[in-house]
Amino acid sequence: MNTIKNRAVARRLSVLFVALASILFFTPAQPSMADTTTNVSDNCDTYNSGCSYGDLDIHYNTIAYDGYYSAIASFYGNVYSYAGRDVSPNGATVIHYKYVFGKNINGVNASGTGTAVKNQGGSVENCAPADSYRIYYNSGYAGSSQYFQSTYGGQYCQGAKYVDLNSTLHNNNASQHFA
Repeated sequence: MNTIKNRAVARRLSVLFVALASILFFTPAQPSMADTTTNVSDNCDTYNSGCSYGDLDIHYNTIAYDGYYSAIASFYGNVYSYAGRDVSPNGATVIHYKYVFGKNINGVNASGTGTAVKNQGGSVENCAPADSYRIYYNSGYAGSSQYFQSTYGGQYCQGAKYVDLNSTLHNNNASQHFA
């Protein structure tokens, strides 16, 4: 009787072993997605961005804390999330563009340089001659928002109004949209 039970157990174990071996050794290989992260301070520096002129500049600090000379991130158009965006230019690799604050208006490292943009902005300057913008509390253009008027024809930020983010959006800014 013990011999019969041992043979049954051995048979079950061999079936289980064959099943596991087929899963481990005969499963077709999946293509690997090499994931690369690139820090950018301007969404126009991402692959296939379709940018023009008329950026919304986000400054790391508020006006009271020398915000105009703090680090800047520039965005054109709708930005679903200030965390960044994923792009697969060739279908095989994914590049994650992480939005970070870059150098200040003088081109030097300043307070906030290298810091992620999402939920870190202090003040804003709309450099768009014809486009107004809204910044939103949440990613995906949701939640509380603040409106930023266009410069009415000025280029390169001429005539732009430089303002602090309101108390709700200060360090709680996650997306932007044409208004």
